Amino acid sequence: ADTPSVLDIAAEKSSVSSPTVSGADTFHIVKPGDTLWDIAYFYLGNPFRYPELAELSRIRDPDLIYPGDHVRIIRKDMERNPQ
Repeated sequence: ADTPSVLDIAAEKSSVSSPTVSGADTFHIVKPGDTLWDIAYFYLGNPFRYPELAELSRIRDPDLIYPGDHVRIIRKDMERNPQ
């Protein structure tokens, strides 16, 4: 039998849900159990990009996020066409 990867297990346990869109920006509102690792994996497909989300969201310590925090998401269309 196939053994699920750590990322598969993390994705199943994640409470990450759909984003909030405000104008041109996309935000994720942190819920209990969320981590920047999970949020980066969910939206960007690469959990190792969590430091980018922390910097963009002005989060001083990426290990400490709290319910209600807003995490700004790097949108793929904005990455290709910076303004």
